[in-house]
Amino acid sequence: MHTKGNTENPFVSGPILRQLLRFMVLVILALDCLVGCTALTMIGYFNGSGHSTFVMIQGLIGAFLVRIPIVLLLSRWQGVTLFHIGLGGAMATVTTLVLSIIFYLVKGRHIGNSV
Repeated sequence: MHTKGNTENPFVSGPILRQLLRFMVLVILALDCLVGCTALTMIGYFNGSGHSTFVMIQGLIGAFLVRIPIVLLLSRWQGVTLFHIGLGGAMATVTTLVLSIIFYLVKGRHIGNSV
């Protein structure tokens, strides 16, 4: 049980679990970097093809409707770690990529013809 004077994370106790948590942080960071590169490439494509309004809207959605609310929600939990807070950024990146893919599938076939 987590008491007021106990500073150890109640979810992670023991050296093996701490190492596992560190590994999970690295895996999520690596996946976020890969997804982020793909999302940024698609954002550049949409900016270059004259769809900068969509890029602005999906950026605002990712920041204000995904990243900030998730981080605020998770920061209220007792025993939250940097891993949990970092999930907000990863989820915002995934949201950006999903919105970009949907936009490409809906409008993308016509983008190449208008350039």
